[in-house]
Amino acid sequence: MFLRLKQNRLKAKLAEFLELPLDTVIDLPKIVISGNQQVVIENHRGVIEYEPTIIRVGTKLGELKIAGAELVLVSVLKEELVITGKVGQIEMVDWR
Repeated sequence: MFLRLKQNRLKAKLAEFLELPLDTVIDLPKIVISGNQQVVIENHRGVIEYEPTIIRVGTKLGELKIAGAELVLVSVLKEELVITGKVGQIEMVDWR
């Protein structure tokens, strides 16, 4: 645990020095929200639950819960998820 924390700090400093985005260097989730119509999640760890009113996604830091109506997984790629519909709430659950 301590070694991983130290590695992440080193990677963060290297990213800052090289002017690289931190989320890509240490595999942090990147969440892009477009109004209440679309959510794009990069660096995810898979879909945990998928219903028209709720989608739960795993990330390195914990679980991301998207609630709303008519939610659809438009695209599921290894590195990126695209969710459309009427997004009402986004919650970060059990984040470390």
